Amino acid sequence: MSITLELVPFDKIKEDITVEVKICSDGALTLFEWSLYGEDAKEVILPKKEDVSSRKDNLWQHTCFEVFQKHENGYDEVNVTTSHHWNTYAFESYRSKPLKKSKLEVQNIQTNTTETTISYELDLKDESLLGLCCVLETKKDTYYFALKHSIEKPDFHDPISFCFVLKK
Repeated sequence: MSITLELVPFDKIKEDITVEVKICSDGALTLFEWSLYGEDAKEVILPKKEDVSSRKDNLWQHTCFEVFQKHENGYDEVNVTTSHHWNTYAFESYRSKPLKKSKLEVQNIQTNTTETTISYELDLKDESLLGLCCVLETKKDTYYFALKHSIEKPDFHDPISFCFVLKK
């Protein structure tokens, strides 16, 4: 299975930036490849790659590429940056305090900052309800992209955002 989806910004943005995520799943791992396009895509502040990929908190406060996965016990949140730092969290319900780090592990992070792409793999269940979103920070503003947004404010935890069914 391979599909490419375009995310939409929460508000009308002042810069020419388009976000696409390609999802490929034909085995145990699912590949998420995020690409930024447009005249101003190069204006997105991408954290520099660090030598060691490790878990780190608060990645969503800057440019960050995220996957949310709904499951019977709540949902998981995955945050990955071009620095190769990442983290996963498990929630019982909407915006509850994270119970612990999720069992999901981010694997094979790859970045190409000249082409403004980042990819990583996750070991997801056979069928998953996902929310796909990202925070993009530029010198001018911070933008919130998702497949679907809540009405009042950018909120990637809102169940309305979990709108893509991944079938392997």
